[in-house]
Amino acid sequence: MIATAEYPLVCRLLRGERTALQSYNRVLDRFGLDPRTEALKFIRAQHANSIGDLVSTAFCCCLLPESEVGSWRGEPHLIDGISGLFGDQSAIHCLLSGERALKADYETILGDEICRTPRYHALFSVVLLPRCERHVIALERLQQMFQGKNSPRRR
Repeated sequence: MIATAEYPLVCRLLRGERTALQSYNRVLDRFGLDPRTEALKFIRAQHANSIGDLVSTAFCCCLLPESEVGSWRGEPHLIDGISGLFGDQSAIHCLLSGERALKADYETILGDEICRTPRYHALFSVVLLPRCERHVIALERLQQMFQGKNSPRRR
């Protein structure tokens, strides 16, 4: 197990994953029962898994200031305002932007000293980064589905 005081990028990734989970919760609340959002539910569950993977790897729980934003580079409550002003498709765009930022941080950590250990290199290169890459692909497809179609109705 690693001490996150020595590995701030791991803490940043964990904050990003937690922010992602909150963001998906907000979007799913907004979209309600729209069947097109099944992919979002799956991605949300995978972010919960990623949080578990990171927490089991590091002492992160006590070292995360609430005021710091992770890789997601935004606050989940902003998604409500953005989708309210610009439509539901913009919420999908916000999720996609967050996933891309998180993917960039996973790519960055592969060059970090933590990844010199085979266990951690495998966690980031075989599990977490590919998971995030799949999220980007799924959101790009979902964004295309929402283009030109009616926005999902609220519950």
